[in-house]
Amino acid sequence: MADKQQNLLQKQYVEEYVDPITGVTGRQLKLGYWWLTHKSKFARIGVILLIVLDVYLVTASSIAWGLYLFRGQEQQTLLLQELAAGQATHENWRLAHKPESMQVIARSVFAGRGDKYDFAAELTNPNPNWLIFFDYRFVFSGGDTPWRSSFLLPGEIGIKTELGFEWARRPREAEFEIQNIKWVRMTAHIVDDVGKYLKDRLDFVVTGGVIVKVEDASNILSFEVRNNTPFSYWRVPFYVGLYSGTRLVAVEYIIIEPFRAGETRSVNIATTLTGGSISDVKLYPEINVFDKSVFLTPQS
Repeated sequence: MADKQQNLLQKQYVEEYVDPITGVTGRQLKLGYWWLTHKSKFARIGVILLIVLDVYLVTASSIAWGLYLFRGQEQQTLLLQELAAGQATHENWRLAHKPESMQVIARSVFAGRGDKYDFAAELTNPNPNWLIFFDYRFVFSGGDTPWRSSFLLPGEIGIKTELGFEWARRPREAEFEIQNIKWVRMTAHIVDDVGKYLKDRLDFVVTGGVIVKVEDASNILSFEVRNNTPFSYWRVPFYVGLYSGTRLVAVEYIIIEPFRAGETRSVNIATTLTGGSISDVKLYPEINVFDKSVFLTPQS
């Protein structure tokens, strides 16, 4: 009994002992001794765990590669084929829905007064849902006209010109060149029915017949233009095509401003043509009705 009490007192003394120099307690010394005597065991356990983890990873990797070799390659091939088919389908869709090129129907050069000449190109935009913006010029032997910016509405047949171009001798033929082409698709988010939208806003007609009269030794072409649309415009430029039968014989340019809904306006144009040489007059409005700023406000 006395020995047991003595051992307890010694143990308590050791735990409560504090080194006067380092300040280390007996409990800390005891823990340090325990760690030193067991550290090698922990090291062996750590090595064993790392070996087990390594074996697991190698085994899992081997199984995964085995599955890939037996089945994965086939699945990858099928996936690549599906991706290729999807890309081909998208490309086919893109090609099927891309806009067709603008077409030049005819090109003409008309003699004006003196050394001035008028160039004209009749064009068509065959795309019912695409608006095209572009720059153009006429090129002929020995020269070319300045670049101009213009547009063609979806499905529109129009005329583009260079009027009153001065040149020493009459150009026999001229090529029509375009650049800086920009297509704008008219989706349902912009306009539900493009054809109806254009028809409702571009209904301008020649009324009352066409008269060519002589005033002050000049031929004056007179006719009336009616705005059959329910819309009023700040200004409406027109190319006026003068035809003899189906042949375009001259082009004039006029601007009516403002042009209100239901209004009829008289037009007088000086021309070198005589009444017998003109059988038809066609209007080609040069107005982008997708631009809301061209319309008069209801209060104007």
